[in-house]
Amino acid sequence: MSIERIIGKTLKRFFITVGFLLLLLIAIPLLFPQAINRKINQWANDNINGKISFTGTRLSFFKHFPSLTLVLDNVTLNGPAPFEKDTLIIAKSIGLGIDLSSVFKSQLTINKIFLYKAAINIQVDSAGAANYSVYKKKSQSTTTSADSSGASLGIKKILIEESSLVYNDQSIPMTINARGLNYTGSGDLSKDVFDLNTHAEIKSFDFYFNKQPYILSKKINADLITEINTKSLAFIFRKNTLMINQLPVEFSGRFGFLKDGYDMDFNIDSHENDIDVILSALPISTEKLFETTEFDGVGNIQVKLAGKYIAKDSIMPDLSMNLKVRNGGINNSKSPYPIKNLHIDMSAKMPHLNADSISVNIDTLHFNLADGFCNAVIRAKGLTVPDIYARVNAEIDLEKWHKALGIKPFTFKGWLSLNFLAEGKYAKDIVRKGLRKFDTVITSIPKFDLKASFKDGYFKYAKLPGAIDNISFNLHADCPDNNYKHINLDLDKVNISALGNYIKGYFKLGNANDFPIDATILAKIHLDDLKHFYPIDSLDLKGDLDADITAKGNYQPDLKKYPIITAMINMQNGYVKTKYYPDPVQDIQFSVNITDSTESLKGLNVHIKPLTFNFDGEPVYLKARLKDFTNLDYKIKLKGKLDVGKIYHVFAHKGYNVTGIIDADVSLKGRQSDATSGNYDNLDNKGSIAVENLSFTTDIYPSPFLITRGVFRFDQEKIWLDTFAFRYANSTIILNGAASNVVDYIIKPGSVLKRRI
Repeated sequence: MSIERIIGKTLKRFFITVGFLLLLLIAIPLLFPQAINRKINQWANDNINGKISFTGTRLSFFKHFPSLTLVLDNVTLNGPAPFEKDTLIIAKSIGLGIDLSSVFKSQLTINKIFLYKAAINIQVDSAGAANYSVYKKKSQSTTTSADSSGASLGIKKILIEESSLVYNDQSIPMTINARGLNYTGSGDLSKDVFDLNTHAEIKSFDFYFNKQPYILSKKINADLITEINTKSLAFIFRKNTLMINQLPVEFSGRFGFLKDGYDMDFNIDSHENDIDVILSALPISTEKLFETTEFDGVGNIQVKLAGKYIAKDSIMPDLSMNLKVRNGGINNSKSPYPIKNLHIDMSAKMPHLNADSISVNIDTLHFNLADGFCNAVIRAKGLTVPDIYARVNAEIDLEKWHKALGIKPFTFKGWLSLNFLAEGKYAKDIVRKGLRKFDTVITSIPKFDLKASFKDGYFKYAKLPGAIDNISFNLHADCPDNNYKHINLDLDKVNISALGNYIKGYFKLGNANDFPIDATILAKIHLDDLKHFYPIDSLDLKGDLDADITAKGNYQPDLKKYPIITAMINMQNGYVKTKYYPDPVQDIQFSVNITDSTESLKGLNVHIKPLTFNFDGEPVYLKARLKDFTNLDYKIKLKGKLDVGKIYHVFAHKGYNVTGIIDADVSLKGRQSDATSGNYDNLDNKGSIAVENLSFTTDIYPSPFLITRGVFRFDQEKIWLDTFAFRYANSTIILNGAASNVVDYIIKPGSVLKRRI
């Protein structure tokens, strides 16, 4: 036989074979569509514990060649109870790849699953129940013969394209968002133990823990080999490499299903990589803050999550993290002063994912900046009763620090010297005060010694025109033990100025046993200037405030001993307006003088001369002179009408509300001893305070407290209540009568308010 005839026959057989295969590819979907659809539907009804719907089906070899694929269009799958209303998967199409050899058998084998443009929504409630439990266990499925079983799973490949995934687990609580998800998984899933080879690409990955973002918009590229045991429901991650942005990460560990939870051991190790590569994957977004900043050096991050997770028993795994940085550097492109020799050795542990048991150990924190440096060791354990150790020594030029980091929202300058040592626990306790009253008190603080000085300081918000400058102070504070009453504080040479405003002086506070105080404060503030150098939201202030205060001596009220004091506080042309009410409190004027040269209350003098303001067209006037607080010599004049509801809205506080009118015209003059000894002719107390529809509401009580009407009338040593009507819910109280010993009752603790007939 000639070569031509042999070639001719060979080509003829080849084309006949190809033609026959093409005919099969076209014919099989046409010959068996109803039988395949019936078996797939029967399998879904027997094995899917949830509601599945789709708009149509197609059978084709060409959708995912060479697999014979049943394509379901516009698919929606809802979870089982109690997630019937939650959509688990919504997809443009889901393809079920069918083993071709099983087409001619009574039972189809589904060996591939394809998801295209799917939105996968996995939800786990606080008790650990999940909406993805849609595949019925064998014991739950209806037992059928082989002929009627329809189809079976023998998955060897899973392909997800152009999809998204949300995993929201309220029991941890944790949320994962993955957008632009492309996933390929291959392996013989029909075996009891098999290797799953996975490749996943995620364009944008977010991770939230307890509603706080830790990873945002990171790119993920992963190649994983996972050993899966379907009998024990255990996963062993053997050889896995992840790329988080530009950072390659080694991932290993295991994951197993328990009766009511999981058993896990995850290990993530970045190995040694460049710092800038590590920063690209960190769970803190630094892109905007350090847009022009470069990072040098090498570092390593290790994260471990290990233990059992059983939500109903509140059993959680342990989390730990280690960070090391060597020969690091930070440099802003616009700064000639890089941070050099950066070394960090840090570890953190959170046993049982309990934030209160967290421990942080910064064993090394060191860097150099020009002529300055910082050395620190910081250890802390717990949140409720934190146990703290800190040792910090630093000499830093803050202007060079700011330029090196390239921080944009604000600018700061100045030379800071700091020496700080602290050790011990910070603890509080609740103590009883009286029959029903309780108070929270500090029972322990870390003993500490702090020495700091700051000079040539400057601070400016980038968005504001003015700056706070000429900042300087010297600070020495210490506590030799764990008793906060033994704190000594010496804040000296304080100076802060901004746009002609200033605060300067010193403040010294000693041990609480004899509580020595030595302070001088001088301040001059044009309130209208504050908005030029400090961001004040929803508040408009005007006026000139001046203060000159000196105090020296011991504060020992039990021994009736007080510091010698001279204080002068003046306000002119004051103005306060908030977003809560359209009208301001304006024309605020006051001058207050306080003096005491005797170290006792006998020499204390308070003179308000006078305080006036205008609100909503109503002026208010207060003038007072108080002398000798051991036997109060008083002269008070109060006149004005206030709509307290309107003025309260200027300073509104969420959860409370006050309305009503108070109209006062009171003149009080006399001595405390004359009121208590019956020398009423020496008193000149008169006037009234009228109350109308005064209402107070709070979230604590369901109904408002209401004074519908009433008049306080002053007459010498007595105060009269004229038809004073008080109401709460369905209860009403009407008060009429008078009380005496009012002045003594107000001034002297323990005095009794007497009924007057």
